[in-house]
Amino acid sequence: MKFRTLIRIFILVFALSLLTQCVYAVQVIQRPLPCLGCHSNLTDNNYLHPDRYQNSVHGHLPCLGCHSPSHVASIDSVHQDSVAASTESPPTPPEPLERKSPFADTLAACGRCHQDVFTTVRQSIHGQAVFKKGITDAAFCTDCHTPIHFIKPVSEVSSSVARSNLINTCSRCHANRIIASQYGLNIYVVQSYKAHFHGKKYSLGGQNTPTCVVCHGHHAIREINAPDSLVSPQNKVSLCEKCHEGATPEFAESFTHTPLNAKSNPVAFRIRKVMVSVLSVILILLSLHLILDVASQFRSIKHKNIRHTRKDIPWSLYQRLPRKLERMDLHLRIQHALLLVAIFYLAASGFALKYPEIRFSQAWIGLWGGVENAGHLHRFAALLLIIDSLYHLLYIVIQRFRRKISFKMLPNIDDATHLFQNIRYLTGIRKEKPLFFTFTYIQKLNYWVVASVVLIMIISGLMYWFPTVTARILPSQVTTWIWGVAYVIHSTEAFLILFFAFVWHFYNVHLKSRVFPMSWVWITGKIDLEDLMEDHPGEFKRLLESEKEKMQKQAEQE
Repeated sequence: MKFRTLIRIFILVFALSLLTQCVYAVQVIQRPLPCLGCHSNLTDNNYLHPDRYQNSVHGHLPCLGCHSPSHVASIDSVHQDSVAASTESPPTPPEPLERKSPFADTLAACGRCHQDVFTTVRQSIHGQAVFKKGITDAAFCTDCHTPIHFIKPVSEVSSSVARSNLINTCSRCHANRIIASQYGLNIYVVQSYKAHFHGKKYSLGGQNTPTCVVCHGHHAIREINAPDSLVSPQNKVSLCEKCHEGATPEFAESFTHTPLNAKSNPVAFRIRKVMVSVLSVILILLSLHLILDVASQFRSIKHKNIRHTRKDIPWSLYQRLPRKLERMDLHLRIQHALLLVAIFYLAASGFALKYPEIRFSQAWIGLWGGVENAGHLHRFAALLLIIDSLYHLLYIVIQRFRRKISFKMLPNIDDATHLFQNIRYLTGIRKEKPLFFTFTYIQKLNYWVVASVVLIMIISGLMYWFPTVTARILPSQVTTWIWGVAYVIHSTEAFLILFFAFVWHFYNVHLKSRVFPMSWVWITGKIDLEDLMEDHPGEFKRLLESEKEKMQKQAEQE
């Protein structure tokens, strides 16, 4: 019985030993020993991670398939013995690439397996710089496909030439100020791409956004003016038509790798300076107004200042006054709600595109399902804004035709007077508020600013929504600078409308202490009589006088 047990143990140990030898043999076959035997244990720049190498696209190839035996053997005696013991067939002699790299044989090895691609690269602008001009900084195979020993397939995200890494790979040279200035390259090429809608959408993970290789190619990149260049004047229109159907020569020439400055687009540059200056002044003044108003609110709470009380009005007259008065009919409330929804979603979907470099933008755009979905949402909200604007215009025309609307919303001299009086009241110099009528200067300012900004944003937004149509409509002299102007106006005016909608309007209507947390007028359409007394004393005074006249007429008739 013991003898049988010993035999079983012996068989088990033998099987385990055989299995271990098989695994070791497989590893020996997979690893290009003896090279990795040493280079996987080094601690300097010659260290080579065995697993990373074997998982690369060249992990199945022997070392001497790229490194020429003569070069390896010339390093030292250890390498010489390794080459002598190797059974690998020596590669063909390398091409003269010593000017590009001290490991010229490695670069030339690419052409032995990738002959067609290698020939194409040699004829490209990068290959010509290496072979004909001897420029060592020019990009070649291992400058784009990196790291050289751990090259990954293009389909993998970690690949240096994967879509998600392409811009960074090209930026190593084209965003390098030293290389760009030394060889006369456009130093702003990457910066201008990232500032364009293409680059912004790419930064946010857009999958349908053009990258460098989409417009310029990859292995067969030519000089800009070369006949076979994708971006040559004769080919640029057909290139743009791949994404923008109906592209014109004027449209194709509108995008250049040039940042916005006084030379590239003087009109847009000056407009941006003026708009930023004006916007800054407006925001500062309105912020000061809000600060004064907040301080006044605290004083009112402390001293319990109330302008009107029921004791100021005879009871017989007070009974005749309506407890609620209509301020917004159903149509105006619907228009207000549509405007709120449109502006909110326009801001929510457009913020990340304005600042794609912020980490928050990428997380924020993910909440909307990616940059493509955010773009669809942005255009839907824009369409909603257009419908709401047309609805409002039609409402005004019909109401004016029916004589149910007046020009009380138009600015007048009383607004300037009320502004001066209100500033004195907010600073504590004046004890009473101005006699505001149906609409205060605050409400008029909010209405006309939002109305004008909405009109401007609709026009500029439609230009970018239908760029080829815009290019066909506008004169060729205009299309050279109009896109920069449209972008400057669209993005700058967005800040203004957001401030007025969610700061200025929100505070003056909803956050004041007397109506906090919200005024119900935008839902019910009616204002309480007490609120009318406090916020529109001039209108309340007119109401009282009107009721007094009615009472006097009734008394005379009786």
